[in-house]
Amino acid sequence: MGVFVGVRPDSRTSKAITFFNEDDTTTVTFNRGLKGDNLIVTLAHEGRHAGDIANWLNFDHDLTNSIYDHNHYFREWRGWDVSSFMGQALGMKSVNAGSKDYEVWNKGWKAADRETLRSKGREAILNISGEHWYDTNTYSNEHRHRP
Repeated sequence: MGVFVGVRPDSRTSKAITFFNEDDTTTVTFNRGLKGDNLIVTLAHEGRHAGDIANWLNFDHDLTNSIYDHNHYFREWRGWDVSSFMGQALGMKSVNAGSKDYEVWNKGWKAADRETLRSKGREAILNISGEHWYDTNTYSNEHRHRP
């Protein structure tokens, strides 16, 4: 097990990507042009993915349907949740997946509306990505290597 971090040429589809490799390592690559608060938010998002992989490997690698055997929908939900709270903590104006239609944080949101608007943003991102809560693409279904 281990996490390998690198940079890649800038991609228009995502700022970074995390791969769970068959040898139980994790590879995270970030767009070369990321900097400042956007880099921090993206690091936190991908860090959530790496942490979820580590939890499954360390605790439930040989189990299916465990508390750590998340499907892709839930993994991305958790990543965007972290992105939202990191953007808030940094005082960023907005955190989104390319447009206001996919916003998970906005500094102008009233406190009473934040959780509802975060949730709507995450759902919009996951919907446009084709992710569904009932999908069966869990770690145990995707990861072929077994100890």
